[in-house]
Amino acid sequence: MKKKLSLVLGAGALAFVMSSCFMLNGFVLLDYTLSPGQTTKARFTLRATHFEAANPDGFRGRQYEFVILGVSTSGGLSAGKAVWGSNGTFGGPTAMAVNGTLLTEVLSAGCGSNGLNITDITDITFKAYVTPTKIGDGDKYEQKGLVDVNVKAKADATPGDEWNVVGVGGQWWDDGDDTPESGSDFFSCYGIGTSRAHIIA
Repeated sequence: MKKKLSLVLGAGALAFVMSSCFMLNGFVLLDYTLSPGQTTKARFTLRATHFEAANPDGFRGRQYEFVILGVSTSGGLSAGKAVWGSNGTFGGPTAMAVNGTLLTEVLSAGCGSNGLNITDITDITFKAYVTPTKIGDGDKYEQKGLVDVNVKAKADATPGDEWNVVGVGGQWWDDGDDTPESGSDFFSCYGIGTSRAHIIA
C-alpha cells in the first residue's frame, strides 16, 4: 500500500479542536566549537500550530512527536540521548526513545518540508527519536517546547575539521497499534534545519 505522507508547504491552514501539531521554529547547536570527546546539545525549538490541512480523517487529537537528528556519516560526531520538553513544557522533561522502524518508514516515504526532502541530503546518518506518549499542544501558541539531543565529538575527531548536523521535526499519526507502518499510519515532517560543528584542539 502507498505510504501516507504530509509535506508541509507553508500554505493556508485548517483549524481543528484538540490540536497536537508543532512546527519547527528553530534548530541550533548550543556549542559550535567542540574538543575531541566534548558533548553539546542540538536544540529543536517547537511552536504550536494549526497546520493540519493534510491530516486525514480519523487522525485527531494527541499524536506522537518525533525529531530526527543527522550527522556527517564519515565525520567526527555522534548522536546521543534526546529529551522532550527539556524546558518543562508540553509534558516534559521526558526521555525520547530511539526508533529505527520509524526512521525507516519516514525515509522510505520521503518526508520533507518546503520542497526539501531529507532523502536528498547525502552523506548524513540519521537517528529518529519519538515521544513515549502522544502529545497535545493545547493551543499554547506563545509557549515554546524544546527538544535537546546530545551531540558528541568523537575521541578521535581531528582538530580543524567541520561536520554537518541536520535536524528534522515531525509528527506520527498512529493507527492504534503503536507501531510505525506503511499504509495505515500518517507521517508529517514540519521543518528541517542545518548547522555545523568545528573541532578544536
